Amino acid sequence: MALAFALACSVAPAAATPVLVAATAATQVTPADQAAILAAHNNARQEVGVAALVWDDALATDAQAWVDFLIANRGGELDHGSNADALSSAAKNQGENLNAGRPPGDMTIGWYAEKAAFDASPDKTVQNGISWGHYSQMVWSTTTNVGCGTAPGGPFGRVNACRYSPGGNFLGQPPFTAPAGGAPQGGPQNDGAQTGGTGGTQNEGTDTGGTGGPQNEGTQTGAGAAPTVTDTTSRTFACAGAPPSTGDGTGNEPIEVVNNSTQTLRFFFIDFQGQKQEVSGGLEAAPGVTTTLNGRTGDKWLIETADGACITGVEGAGTVTIG
Repeated sequence: MALAFALACSVAPAAATPVLVAATAATQVTPADQAAILAAHNNARQEVGVAALVWDDALATDAQAWVDFLIANRGGELDHGSNADALSSAAKNQGENLNAGRPPGDMTIGWYAEKAAFDASPDKTVQNGISWGHYSQMVWSTTTNVGCGTAPGGPFGRVNACRYSPGGNFLGQPPFTAPAGGAPQGGPQNDGAQTGGTGGTQNEGTDTGGTGGPQNEGTQTGAGAAPTVTDTTSRTFACAGAPPSTGDGTGNEPIEVVNNSTQTLRFFFIDFQGQKQEVSGGLEAAPGVTTTLNGRTGDKWLIETADGACITGVEGAGTVTIG
């Protein structure tokens, strides 16, 4: 199926020069992809006036160990883990961004796409349930180092992770501060209790630490009333307060989504912390297209319009029709 991506941003400044340190870490991210990932972070940071990151082999090794662990022990599901998991970002007091399905060099695309939601938000401080937590970790002003890992496998074909130090996304703090009438500069000091990592606040203490929210990369192709669920044999649930996935990475629960609406639909996996995760390079369905969500037993999903309006949550093998 065709994928449409529309990244909304102002006129971009000149590309930032990647800053690399010795790239000999035990990571499956190639040097070329490392440079692409670092450049994407630093271009985003340059746009808001915060200092560039450097690539950190130790963080890359930790990120690689975690994605390898997810593939080997959690069925490739997106999970930030907890302090009880020795390899987790929480246990190591690091920030973390996760996604699945993208090629390693493109893992930042969906995270950066959250900039549009961040720019539109009247409150720039981190709160539970924000939809731009991956982006805020990318540009967190006091983060200095990043390293990433990637591993093939799992229901979406690949799991990617970036680790950050110091981690960001502290509740009640903005990723950076912007003086009135001037360019953004500086940022909060990480002297509070970290509650999440990147991408939404993780309740494990890092994430990005955590994991972010929806990736609004799609484009709306039709106008009119918001789509609704017209028929389903799968179980649906409300978008607000969506429950986390509970599967163990086994079994198979395909969900067939029939898009009879006039709008492009977007699909997000809900991880074990209840955070929305982009999968498969920005999975979407144009009007008239039927899409199969190939999840595992216990997996939960959100179906949204391309502009970020949530229609329903869905779980369990079956069919759901949106019209």
